[in-house]
Amino acid sequence: MRLLISLIVAFAPWFAEAQIKYVESVPRVAQSGYYRIALSQEMIGVASTHDFGGIRLIDQRGKAVPFFVDRRMEAQPQQHYSDLQPIALRTDSIASYAVVENTQAIEVMVVQIKSAVASGLHVRIRGSHQATGPWFLVTSQSVSPSSHRHFNADDAVIEVRFPQGNYRFYEVMLTNDQKQPVEIWSVKVPKPMAVPKTDWVLLPFGRHAQIDSLNHKSYLNFPDLKNQYAVAKITFEIASPQHYWRRGYVSNQEFVLSSKVGASVFFERLVLDKGKDLVVENEQSTPLQMVGIKVFGKAVYLCAYISVDDQINIVLDPESKSKPNYDIVHFQNDIPLALPQLTATAFELVPADVVVSTTRWFEKPVFIWVCIIGVGVFLLWICLQIARDLKKNTK
Repeated sequence: MRLLISLIVAFAPWFAEAQIKYVESVPRVAQSGYYRIALSQEMIGVASTHDFGGIRLIDQRGKAVPFFVDRRMEAQPQQHYSDLQPIALRTDSIASYAVVENTQAIEVMVVQIKSAVASGLHVRIRGSHQATGPWFLVTSQSVSPSSHRHFNADDAVIEVRFPQGNYRFYEVMLTNDQKQPVEIWSVKVPKPMAVPKTDWVLLPFGRHAQIDSLNHKSYLNFPDLKNQYAVAKITFEIASPQHYWRRGYVSNQEFVLSSKVGASVFFERLVLDKGKDLVVENEQSTPLQMVGIKVFGKAVYLCAYISVDDQINIVLDPESKSKPNYDIVHFQNDIPLALPQLTATAFELVPADVVVSTTRWFEKPVFIWVCIIGVGVFLLWICLQIARDLKKNTK
């Protein structure tokens, strides 16, 4: 009996290991196609610990559904350019000229030229309200082609900055040391870059408690917090008639509260649960009175092809760091950004054998190990009986 108990104790950690998983449901779809699936903030909170490793999409047959974490909307926007309408392009024995029409206030021009071995490039830009002049000097400067910017394989690109102006017409003159003109192909201006919109989500942190300690620190916590969350922004509502500047920290990450720049602080990777405090250093100043604290997370999306008949769960093994490498990952840029969006629901903690329901009962690891232990105990009992009989026969 003692041996059996010892074996059970020895294998108990194995039974407990990886037997719990986080699960949430994906709504059924009316049409097959690619979808963007918004994870719940609770799932994001536990999945972000390992950068979303261990997440899988499992259908009703227990089969994995290929997906990727869709971060395309978070990418830095690429600069785009529009061509100014050419009115005239000409050259003489030493210089190239381009006259272009403009309809907006500009302060940057990008001149595209034919790639050539030319040194000592100099550009002069003049502006006018009429195509025939008079012309007024805008800038005159030495320039060099950009080493990293090209619009095709055979060009060179020159960026020219100058005081903002809104002339209807601009004349660009380009010269160089070789006394041979370089061909101007086009004159462009940058388009305003669309800054990606951050999808802030208010997290259910509830009320906060503030303790102003004798060690000149204020400790802030959230007694109603029930889950773990990935925090991207915290906004403090501070009641202070005077200017303030305080340094704070949370989970080894520092932040600054300042009446000059506002009371919102941003974080790249911060995971908070009920056991972690926000700490504000007061030094010799009076503690700030926090009237309210709002905590925000960012939306995180998965992208997958979902069929009409699919009934999909999102499953996370919290101990796993592995990331799948499905074929779909290599075709991210071919999938449109504008996709129908689904929102995962019913986040819960469940036993692992409930998640994988397609495994037959006699194939489950728990049953197999019970059989192994049982057989081992039975064989040991037989050996003990044989040893006892031999001992009796020798007397």
